[in-house]
Amino acid sequence: MKVILLKLVKNLGKVGDVKEVSEGYAANFLFPQKLAKAATEANFSQLKAKTEKQERLLEKSLHETRSQAEKINKLMVSFLGKVNNAGKLYAAITAPMIFEELKKRGFNIKRDQIVLKDHIKELGQFIVPIILDHSVKANLNLIVKHE
Repeated sequence: MKVILLKLVKNLGKVGDVKEVSEGYAANFLFPQKLAKAATEANFSQLKAKTEKQERLLEKSLHETRSQAEKINKLMVSFLGKVNNAGKLYAAITAPMIFEELKKRGFNIKRDQIVLKDHIKELGQFIVPIILDHSVKANLNLIVKHE
């Protein structure tokens, strides 16, 4: 019996593959677990429509992410801080602080997308990389000024 796999099945195949299996395996395991459907024309067209819809959604999401990256690249964020005699900040600028500032400005990112190797502990201008969804990279311009 030919089936269309709806999910990844170990030792059998991946989503969309058409496989020849025994009727018992299909009826007793694949169909009840919703891992596969019978390979009919109707099911092929259903799968094709579903795949096309997912591709459109993925393309839309990628476009939105790239648009957000462009906005972040143009953005300039400033932080104020007190410094000691050596010019070091008393309170370092951290990824959660940057996350909160971007959140206030309407950006929908996750905290772990901000790639900050070390806390910023001095005055100056910095480029903070942000890895968005779909591995799209943005660079945030950050300025730390004396309070």
